[in-house]
Amino acid sequence: MKKMLALAVVEAKPDANLTVTEIDFPKCPVDGVVVKNQYIGINKGDAIRRQRGMFGAQPQIPIILGFEAVGEIVEIGEQVSGWNIGDYCAYLVPSGAFAEYTAVSKSQLIRIPKVIASDLIAGTICIGLTAAGLLQAANVNEGDRILVQGASGAVAQAIIQLAKRRKLDIYASVSNINHIAEQPIEKKSLVLMDAPETFKTTIGAQGVSTVFDGLGSASLDLSLAAVRPGGQILYYGSASGHADFPGLSVLMNHLTVKGFIVFECSSNSSLWSMMCEEYTTALSSGDLAPPINIVNAENVMEVFRLIDSRSSKGRFAIDARSLSNA
Repeated sequence: MKKMLALAVVEAKPDANLTVTEIDFPKCPVDGVVVKNQYIGINKGDAIRRQRGMFGAQPQIPIILGFEAVGEIVEIGEQVSGWNIGDYCAYLVPSGAFAEYTAVSKSQLIRIPKVIASDLIAGTICIGLTAAGLLQAANVNEGDRILVQGASGAVAQAIIQLAKRRKLDIYASVSNINHIAEQPIEKKSLVLMDAPETFKTTIGAQGVSTVFDGLGSASLDLSLAAVRPGGQILYYGSASGHADFPGLSVLMNHLTVKGFIVFECSSNSSLWSMMCEEYTTALSSGDLAPPINIVNAENVMEVFRLIDSRSSKGRFAIDARSLSNA
């Protein structure tokens, strides 16, 4: 059987190592394609799974991490139309991208304008689509007041950039005063998470209509303090631990709490199309352009250590060609 190389977890445990391993070449799904990866994005979710050993109860070894990549279609399933061998594309999947080739459902593909260099895309796919999907789910309009929790995070910064394109009234929280200068919005619109008394001063008594919260427990009280009665909280992550929303407060203030998982969005073709359009438009205009660090496969463990210690800067992507040299 045809083989390929992948950067794999070969022992399912916390703080697992990743090793370049030979595995079977993926079978092309009838409703999908096989993509030859060029650049593979590294996300915090990959780092968390590796660090915490979150591989499921009975994982199939080897385990291939990776949510996203950009590359070229080399095989097409018989039920696929609208795509051709040789087409340039990106994709978002729950796992399996840390490899030379990945089998991808047609619904998970993203059409990328060729004017955008592939090494500027990988590393932005998951965060960009998450931000676009959250804004679509919130149904926010020009002038609406929003709060983005944990503005130093990659998804939060993508939300801010896309929200600026929508001309929203943006407020954001940061955990450390040293992070204020790094944020892409005016200083007067930033609040410190450890100084909740500044929320009402900064945001005003009217509060915000929507809170985007990917932190969880550490920011829950601040989210509830900032959102106005009848407002909504979009909860897309729990970097600080899962949030336990108080039912009485939600009920009495007529709040709406929405959970959001980006990988589920591709099953809704109209939503996925709108998300992809917003994401690729922001890429093309340069509004979504975090610095991308291209690394070789042999350096991925060091990238994970930087992410784990919260000392990473910018986004990271693996040059897939380095798998054969590792």
